[in-house]
Amino acid sequence: MKVWRPVSSLLPGLAAAQYSNRYPVIDQQVGALGELVASAYLDELGIRHTIESQISHDIKLDSGLTIDVKTTTSWYSVTGEHTHKIYHKLQEYQTADYFMFINLKIVHGTHESTDLNRFTGANIMGILNAAELFKIARPVNDNAKYYTGRREFNVPMLEVKYKQLLPVVALVG
Repeated sequence: MKVWRPVSSLLPGLAAAQYSNRYPVIDQQVGALGELVASAYLDELGIRHTIESQISHDIKLDSGLTIDVKTTTSWYSVTGEHTHKIYHKLQEYQTADYFMFINLKIVHGTHESTDLNRFTGANIMGILNAAELFKIARPVNDNAKYYTGRREFNVPMLEVKYKQLLPVVALVG
């Protein structure tokens, strides 16, 4: 896990983002900021890329590899034992070569706020190639409810533990 700060320098780009009516703005802010964090970290590592924000992937490396960024929020400290939940049919429409997992730190009690100042930092949890992700991700209780921003999901989910991810620098090695 790599702690990457500050996110405040990325907020002007987020404020200027155009949001669709398809999803709540809260969810779109989280996803867009996750992509900006991932891009800034790839820049820091010297990995050339472009943000494409497609259904199939979010980032395309100059090498041709694609990355989809999965972002969550928390106000507490996240460890390798924590998990990241993903939609069980993700591989049907997201064909990225890799998935990068970002956890945004927010101020406690601001999950339903659209105030950009609620974001205080980011943890780059790691990366995993798609084939490995769908091999090790385990199904979770189909009757459970999961929340992203204001949306409630009552669909089958998969989860992966953060400690199962590789460092992002694995992309260059």
